[in-house]
Amino acid sequence: MDKIAKYLDYSRKGPHLTTTELLALTPEDLDFDFIDAEMFLDLMHECLTSEPDSYGQYRGIPSWGALYRTRICQ
Repeated sequence: MDKIAKYLDYSRKGPHLTTTELLALTPEDLDFDFIDAEMFLDLMHECLTSEPDSYGQYRGIPSWGALYRTRICQ
């Protein structure tokens, strides 16, 4: 997780990689010991290049709020 955090900048204190720079990363750029770098990059590419999903009727409600509302209505 620390290595992933380094690239995705969870702390927001380090140098920030742009989306273009993230998409340009190769397995050789990543210093992963246990995670498959190719799979990580494939998933990251899918996330960064896919179209966003529609929020539907819950557009203004945070995701946890939509789940909470669903449980109340059942």
